[in-house]
Amino acid sequence: MNECASLIVHAAIKRTLWCETSDGRSHLPQDDLLKRTEPLVILGEAGMGKTHLLNWLGMSPGFFRCTARQLINRHDPKTLLNNAEVLVIDGLDEVSSHKDGDAVDLVLRQLGKLDYPRFILACRVADWRSATGLEAIHEQYPQKPVELHLEPFNEDDASAFLSATLGVTSAKNVIEHFNARGLNGLLGNPQTLELIARVAGSGTLPGTRGELFERAIEVLRVEHSDTKVSNQTGQETGLDAAGAAFASLILTGSEAIVRISAANVAEGEVQLSDISILPGGEILESMLGTRLFRSDGVERFTYIHRRVGEYLGARWLTKQANTPQKRRRLLSLFHSYGLVPSSLRGIHAWLAMDPAFTKTVIAADPM
Repeated sequence: MNECASLIVHAAIKRTLWCETSDGRSHLPQDDLLKRTEPLVILGEAGMGKTHLLNWLGMSPGFFRCTARQLINRHDPKTLLNNAEVLVIDGLDEVSSHKDGDAVDLVLRQLGKLDYPRFILACRVADWRSATGLEAIHEQYPQKPVELHLEPFNEDDASAFLSATLGVTSAKNVIEHFNARGLNGLLGNPQTLELIARVAGSGTLPGTRGELFERAIEVLRVEHSDTKVSNQTGQETGLDAAGAAFASLILTGSEAIVRISAANVAEGEVQLSDISILPGGEILESMLGTRLFRSDGVERFTYIHRRVGEYLGARWLTKQANTPQKRRRLLSLFHSYGLVPSSLRGIHAWLAMDPAFTKTVIAADPM
């Protein structure tokens, strides 16, 4: 089957979303979006399928889809809404906010000309500023807006998607290939799946774990939106920033990088500003929008997959430990009790990529 078939399958896959509530995370199917009456903000990583979902919403009776740029630049926004009751607004993150105020305020200004209709707004999670965005919306709308996050594809979704392009047998082989290497978490992003399908369709998948990681990480790193290409960092600088972040998370036993004030940081969280002072970390914020990271709630980010974090974290650590003394100090973090702690075995093992570490790492943890 061809790419057109995969697009049809993508549109047919029903998505699930989640939001934070007082009782924890609540999940809802995409069909429930049609029934909600409060302002909705749909968040997701790059390539997660926000536009596909909004296209589906825009084709529903009473709904009309436009881009944030279309809405902001339209002199009379009533010509966009026509007779629709709900405006579906895509691509807030693609609007420059360096003019006349924040992008959310520009959208709200146009919605005011329409007497504040119901709306659904989509944005990349790395570009969404939760506190200011929600406050601005709530100042104009009596109902409190709800932030919703797109769930990744599950294995059945990934199988259906890949089967449309590669056929059932090849799709099964790809999924088994990633499962066997503990990388099934990479199959949850539709855009990443498209790229994996191209690799699988052009030949064999990488045979070694190291090669698979290198190719997968390059797929995850590269920006595929023309409107975001100016934010693309160089390969080495970008991977160094991600490696500094992931090494910080793993070595400190933390769960997420947070983009909030120090007063609100909880246990298990590392501030973005703390990582930004590390070598290579100064451009970390620009990397949060790549598919190397996933959101773990509003203003919280972590690695797309633990093993990706371990690989890039070790890559960054070996670059920093560039003298015998630095290498001894680094290894002491792992070997101080005679055994490598289980939570650090993954990142410790990848240190062996550097010949200067290989013998010591294997001797300390042969498995």
